[in-house]
Amino acid sequence: METQSDLLEAAKHYVQENSLSCNLYISAGAHLSRIAVTDDQNKVRLSQEMPTEDFFKGKIDILNLRFLKSFLIVSPKNLSLMPLELYDDDLSSTDIEGVQHYTSIIDKQSCIANFEVSERQKPWLSLVKGSELIPTTKLMINFLTDLKVKYKTVLGLNFSKNHFEVVYLEDSNLKFYGQFPTTTNDEFNFFLLTLFEKFELNPALAQFYLWGYIKKTDENYIRLAKYSRNLNLQDSNFLSEAISCE
Repeated sequence: METQSDLLEAAKHYVQENSLSCNLYISAGAHLSRIAVTDDQNKVRLSQEMPTEDFFKGKIDILNLRFLKSFLIVSPKNLSLMPLELYDDDLSSTDIEGVQHYTSIIDKQSCIANFEVSERQKPWLSLVKGSELIPTTKLMINFLTDLKVKYKTVLGLNFSKNHFEVVYLEDSNLKFYGQFPTTTNDEFNFFLLTLFEKFELNPALAQFYLWGYIKKTDENYIRLAKYSRNLNLQDSNFLSEAISCE
C-alpha cells in the first residue's frame, strides 16, 4: 500500500520529469506559503505548504525547475479597475513615477486591474522572475461572479494584516471594489457600516464570503456576525481559484 510519503515522492518525480509542460502556482504568505503544479490537462499534480523562509533560503528544489508558465498570487496595493474596452495597451508592467504597476485582465467582469504589489511581497518578484502576477482581487471577483446562490447581493471580504478588500456584486454584476484600513476593530466596523449605508444594503439579505486573516473567534468576525448569519469562511490560499482561471 502506498503511503502519503510515497505519493508525495511520486508527485515530485512527475513534476521533475514533466515540468516544461506544467504550470506552477505560488500563494505567498507571511509565514507559510503554498505551491501547486498542474499538468497540461489543468489537473493538480503536486500541492504543498511550506515555511515561507524556506523559499528564500533555497530549500525549495522545485524553484530550480523550468515550467511552461508560473503564476504568483499577490496582495495588491492601490488597485483600480477599468472597463476592458477603455484599456488600449497590451498586458504588461509599467513604471509610473518610479513605482512599478502591473495589470491583470478580469474577463468575467470585462475589466482590467491596475495595481502595485504590497511591500511584504516584493521580494517574491526577484525570487520567481518572469511569473505572471494574479491579484487576490481577480480571484475574489471570479469566484463571486460564478456563484449560484439564492441571494442577489454578494459581498467578498479579504482580510490582510492592516487592511481588507471588499468586492460587492448585485445579480452577478460587479458594483464596487475598495480597500480599507483595519488597524482597529472600530475602523472595520465604521467602514462596513459606511458601505451598507452608501449602497443601501441590508446585510441580513446578503451573502458574505470571507478570505485571509479571519476566523470565527476574531472580533471582526463577531461584529460582522451581528449583521448577518450568511457568512462563509473560504480557504485563504486562493490556489484553487487561481488554477480555475486557466
